Amino acid sequence: MKRQTILITTLLSAGIIGLSSYRTGPAHGGLGNRTGSTGSPNSCSQGSCHPSESSSLLITLTLTDNASGEVVTDGKYMPGHEYTVKLSGAYSGASAYTHLGFQASVVGSSSEDIGTIAATLASTETVSAGVTLIEHTSPLPKTGDAYEASFRWTAPAAGSGDAKFYARMVVNNNNSMPGDDTPNKVQVTFSEKEVSGLNDLDRNILTSIYPNPSEGSLHVKMTSASTGNYNFAIRDISGRAVFSRDYKVTGGDFEQAFDLHHLSVGTYTLAISNGKQVRVLQFVKK
Repeated sequence: MKRQTILITTLLSAGIIGLSSYRTGPAHGGLGNRTGSTGSPNSCSQGSCHPSESSSLLITLTLTDNASGEVVTDGKYMPGHEYTVKLSGAYSGASAYTHLGFQASVVGSSSEDIGTIAATLASTETVSAGVTLIEHTSPLPKTGDAYEASFRWTAPAAGSGDAKFYARMVVNNNNSMPGDDTPNKVQVTFSEKEVSGLNDLDRNILTSIYPNPSEGSLHVKMTSASTGNYNFAIRDISGRAVFSRDYKVTGGDFEQAFDLHHLSVGTYTLAISNGKQVRVLQFVKK
């Protein structure tokens, strides 16, 4: 009788740990990377905990450029740009699910972190488990008729190559019983958009930066610029934003100096965007 009691207690404890692990996110609960990227199980189930993936849950992943507000439709990311990654789940089954959980990773060709991911929603956090992951820390409520989660991704510097996005979503009724949930996965690869000397910004706008390398101030000059609002964003070699400011250009010539004294020695990019087009220039801080 004593052995039975101990066995039952052990099984109950294991079940509670399993349920808790998923309610707080797999990695936060000690179950690691479940996105499907290299080094992780190609499943979000733990034993017979969650069912296998189901086509009744259709997941889409979109990238939106935060500077221009445009959704990426050509499958290419711009180096150094900051994006909002949105996961949207459409469920066609009969269950009345009210919540969701998710986990995502972004890796390069060698299965390493590429760019930088950051949480933007409450009840979501990043965690390291071989690669950096973003996941729920408690079940996220359904938004209207949609199951949605999002996070921020800052693209890496030029020359980093393809970015592979792996994500899993589990829709559920928040009853702490994962056996009746429905999971599915999505994997999308975005290639790097080539950055030429003139890039995409109006070729009639002559843009120069000086001095380069610079020890203190960086001067930016645009000649024959069209009227509009321009964003100037400086990012380090890892793609992390260190400066961003909008300026009103009234046409003709525009010149602005940026103080670099607070920056560490290294290579940086300056992205100039008018909301539709962008030009990326590289400079060195001495």
